[in-house]
Amino acid sequence: MKTRTQGEIIKTLNPLLRGFANYYRGVVSSETFSYIAHRVWQYLYRIINN
Repeated sequence: MKTRTQGEIIKTLNPLLRGFANYYRGVVSSETFSYIAHRVWQYLYRIINN
């Protein structure tokens, strides 16, 4: 089992989230960031439960 620190997870997520937000910045932002929050939750849930 690979243990990752909170900082490592944040470093992994930051560029992904920044790129996603920049790509969809022309769309309704509340919907975009709601989707991002949902996907981050799913990603963290998978990390915690593996």
